[in-house]
Amino acid sequence: MNFRFASALVLVSLLGWQPAALAQVNEKFADMSDEIAAARNVAQSDRKTIVDHSMQLTPQESTAFWPVYNKYREEVTKVNDQLVKVITDYAAQRDTLTDAQANKLLTDYLAFEQNSLDLRKKYLKQFTAVLPVTKVARFYQIENKLDVAAAVGPRERDSAVEVAQRPARHWAPALSFSTSVFLAAWFSRTRR
Repeated sequence: MNFRFASALVLVSLLGWQPAALAQVNEKFADMSDEIAAARNVAQSDRKTIVDHSMQLTPQESTAFWPVYNKYREEVTKVNDQLVKVITDYAAQRDTLTDAQANKLLTDYLAFEQNSLDLRKKYLKQFTAVLPVTKVARFYQIENKLDVAAAVGPRERDSAVEVAQRPARHWAPALSFSTSVFLAAWFSRTRR
């Protein structure tokens, strides 16, 4: 049970989920739905607070930005369901994983990465319609840093959140890097 609970907490902290995504969790983790739902709500609320503090939007920008942001995060949750399924399927099969199963997990993971990138591209147009491009770039940087912060330990997470709240000098070149970092950490920890 400790491994299962730890796995669920890692998933929740990474993705900042909403309860609708629970349908995508491997059935071996379904009994943890209440704990996952509660942790997801806290993670999503914390994320929104950090974005709000870091963006420094004018009242007019704020009025236009938050409806787009909320819709974006709903769609991010749906895309992240794919990663939840990959990770929980791996966790459920980790001791008996075959080459065919591993190949399917890799294929599903790459589909998640593509869908995630497609969603970011789709919303780039919507965000630039309501904010100056410089603020949209800042938003994408904050999102990337929060994703990275969720994928690392508490000490590194605090540091990454602090950095996300500072003005940026460089924009993150690869927005899906955080997912790769998480998966590498996840797979290496579960193989110990």
